[in-house]
Amino acid sequence: MDAVEYLKARIRMCRSYSPCSDCPLNNNCTNDEITDPLTVIEAVERWAKEHPAKTRQDEFMKMFPNVHTYNGVIVIAPCTIDKSIYGTKCIHSCDECTRKYWTEEIE
Repeated sequence: MDAVEYLKARIRMCRSYSPCSDCPLNNNCTNDEITDPLTVIEAVERWAKEHPAKTRQDEFMKMFPNVHTYNGVIVIAPCTIDKSIYGTKCIHSCDECTRKYWTEEIE
């Protein structure tokens, strides 16, 4: 797990625990990151494996498991199904926009 993946996973983990006392880091994550970073990293990695992030694609594929994909991404352009995107001028290529849309993490 690289640094960016670690930070994303740690943020997701923190958001999922309220109160913090239920967290695997035992409400001492900030101090432990400084005094025992390897233990914190291992705990976050373990939690991330047990609680994978959900993406739009994951949820869509639960309803439509046979949807066509290319290079692991649904080939439906987001502007054709999401009215908040339809008619906007995309600053990315269609492929890049589609990949970004379907692989975006959701709650």
